[in-house]
Amino acid sequence: IVIGLCLLFGFGKATALRTGLLLSQGSEFAFILFRLAMENKILTETTGKTLLLAVTVTMAFTPLVYGMGLKIADKWLSDDEGKDVLDELKAGARDITNHVLIAGFGKLGRMASKMLLAEGINYIALEVNEKVVENASKEGVPIFKVDISHVDSLKALGVDRCLVAVIAIDNLITVKKAIKVITAHFPDLSIIVRTKDLSSASELYEAGATVIVPEVYELGLQLGGAVLDAIGISDYEIARIKTQFRAGNYVVAKQYKYIADDDSE
Repeated sequence: IVIGLCLLFGFGKATALRTGLLLSQGSEFAFILFRLAMENKILTETTGKTLLLAVTVTMAFTPLVYGMGLKIADKWLSDDEGKDVLDELKAGARDITNHVLIAGFGKLGRMASKMLLAEGINYIALEVNEKVVENASKEGVPIFKVDISHVDSLKALGVDRCLVAVIAIDNLITVKKAIKVITAHFPDLSIIVRTKDLSSASELYEAGATVIVPEVYELGLQLGGAVLDAIGISDYEIARIKTQFRAGNYVVAKQYKYIADDDSE
């Protein structure tokens, strides 16, 4: 009855189940009431003992049943909340197409977004840090609190309409998981990944990364370029040297998995 009334007045499935299960047991007062009824011949001894047994059973089993009910209620609640979140994501990304997905909105993600805006290219940022999302939203950034490895969220954001995905997350395990998810569900989407260095390049390329940008290596190239510029080397020569270094290391890293495959055969 309680569950039905909660649903009738719009309290929701989870609240109804929690409340109904919590109120389903008898109480200590029932022992007093039923014994008085038996003593005053209002209830027969058989009926009274049956009612007392029922109260005892409900009191004994309510903690167990309530615990199970909470799990069911939480499942219902999470499903409802998840649906609401997906609806919000769809609404927020409905009019965006031919955009870039940026996962991780730290300093590197922000810099990438500024370069995109300079060229008039739309983007959507994903971030799991609630504070970062809150602050960026106040600045008008199209950002969502979403885990990039959550397929339903990616579909809701229209990742199939993206030009490219940029993963600027500083966690190798999360990055590999995200690459595998994107590759499995959006195989035509190019994936650009930020890493600390080239040590994990072969793993990431094997997982499905299209381009890897090693942070430390690139910073070293920029630092070396600044030094060459300071001593009078031309911009053309500096660009040529950077390109040569990138080709020599990035290509070797990308071809590593193919070399390893050949060796295994």
